[in-house]
Amino acid sequence: MLKTEIDRLYSDYSEDELKKVHLSKCISYGDLVMKRIIRDNEKFRNTEIIVLSLYRNVLELLDGLFLLVDHNSKSSSVVVLRSLFEASANFSYLLIDYKKIEERANYYYVGFAMEEIKACERALSLDIKGSLSAEKLQKKIDDHYIILNGYQSSNYKEWMRLKVSLVAQRKNPEFHPNWYSVFKGPRSLKQLSAKVNLKDVYDLIYSNFSLEAHGFVSLDGIRRTDEGGVMFQPLRSMETLQMQIYLGTRLFSMCTAYLLKTYLKDQLEDFNIFFDEITKHFVPDAD
Repeated sequence: MLKTEIDRLYSDYSEDELKKVHLSKCISYGDLVMKRIIRDNEKFRNTEIIVLSLYRNVLELLDGLFLLVDHNSKSSSVVVLRSLFEASANFSYLLIDYKKIEERANYYYVGFAMEEIKACERALSLDIKGSLSAEKLQKKIDDHYIILNGYQSSNYKEWMRLKVSLVAQRKNPEFHPNWYSVFKGPRSLKQLSAKVNLKDVYDLIYSNFSLEAHGFVSLDGIRRTDEGGVMFQPLRSMETLQMQIYLGTRLFSMCTAYLLKTYLKDQLEDFNIFFDEITKHFVPDAD
C-alpha cells in the first residue's frame, strides 16, 4: 500500500515537526499515485495526459507552499496558496463529473492552446523570444491551429463565440474566456469554487488573506518604537502556519480523491487511512 511507503519515509519526526511535514507527506503520496497510474497503464489518451499534467501542477504548487511554510514565510505562502487553490479548483472541475471528463479536458486544451498562442504571438511581435527561436515559436502556433481546426474544431468555435461575446461586454479585445466557461460553465472563479464545493475556501483566501496576497500589509512590517525610532518585524513568522497547512492538505486531499476515484479505485481505502492520520495531528486556527 502507498501509505506504508510514506510511513517508512517519514518515521523520524517529532510531533511538532509533523505539523509542517504533513505537506511533504502529501506531496510524496501524490507522487506515488502518479507513478502507480503510469505503471498500470501502457497507453494514454490526450485526456489522461491533460489530467495528470494538471495534477502534477497541483503537487508542484503544494511543494512550493511546503517550502515557504517550512521557512515560516507567511505572506509569500499566502500568494502560493492562492495559486494552489485556483489549480485545485480547475482540476476538481475537470474530474467531478466522470461522464464529462473527456469533453472538459478538451475545453482545457483549447483554453491552454489559445493562451500559448497569445504568448507566442506577443513574443514574436516584441522580439522577446528568450530561449525559443522565431521558428520554434511559430511552429507552436501552427501546431495548435492544426489541432484547433481539426478534431477540436467544435470546442474552438464555441470558445471563439464566447470570446466575441465577452470582448463586446468588456470592451477589451485581448480578453480570453476561462476554459471552464465554455458551453455554459462557471463564468468566474467564485462560481467555479461553488461548483466544486470550495466556496468557503474561496471566501477565506479572497477575503481574509487578500490584503497579504496583494501586498497591502507592507506597512505592517515596520513599527515605531517608544523612543521615536523604528523597528522591522521579522521576515519570518514565529508561529507555525497552521491555516496554510490545513488548506494545503485539504486541497491535496480533494484532488487526490478525485484522481483515485477515476483511475485507481483500489487505493481509495488506503488514502482515506493516510489522510485521517494526517488531519488528526492538528486543529486549524487562523494565524
